[in-house]
Amino acid sequence: MIFRHRHSVGELNRIPGKGESIRERIPDDERGIRAEVSQMREYVRHFSGDPLVVQTARTVTQLCKAKDKSCEIQAIFTWAKDNYRFVNDPAEKEFLTTPAFQVAEIMTPPSVLREILGERLINEMMHTGKVDPAALDASREGRKRIVCKGCFEKKDGALSPRVSMDCDEAVCLIGSLLGAIGIIPRFRFGGRNDSRAMDGCNYYHVWLQGLDEMGKWVDMDLTEEASTLGWYFEGFDCTGVVPIF
Repeated sequence: MIFRHRHSVGELNRIPGKGESIRERIPDDERGIRAEVSQMREYVRHFSGDPLVVQTARTVTQLCKAKDKSCEIQAIFTWAKDNYRFVNDPAEKEFLTTPAFQVAEIMTPPSVLREILGERLINEMMHTGKVDPAALDASREGRKRIVCKGCFEKKDGALSPRVSMDCDEAVCLIGSLLGAIGIIPRFRFGGRNDSRAMDGCNYYHVWLQGLDEMGKWVDMDLTEEASTLGWYFEGFDCTGVVPIF
């Protein structure tokens, strides 16, 4: 849930560098809400062009037919859902990690890649730039599963770790992945009727919508364990949308 913050990690319209954390106090009122949404939009706009995010989106959707946005939206939603764990922000603070950081947390570490592909294939790829077709065929199943930790289901009875984030971080992640392959995303908010709020609605939750090839906005909410593509909580008094691009 969002809009219950006292502080914000993320200076307005500034992107933190690798390993950098930006702390900034923001107002606990509508100005703070606007600042938070502005930062989320900036993250999606910026990181949809990040090489790691672009390559991840392309890899996740590579089994879809060309220009099949419905399939690509489904693939990205499923991949993100498989690798997502909801966790609340620190008490009295708003914590916003970048999509590049989130993808890096999910991506398979080198030690796992080495276990899957094998030393011979890795050495051949690194040193000669050529790949033995027989070795490639032998590792085909492994290569299909090198996208994320969550792809490995269970190992020794334990699930692979997933990235932990809340709803505003989740929409930045999937919004960036969609934008990275040319699918237009937007934020959708839900809340309670409140005449004191800037548009008559006190928003407290956000999820994403992606525009498919038929011009339909598809709802994508990662935060509920049983949620599926197209689902959203219908118990809000009011909802609203915010364009990103």
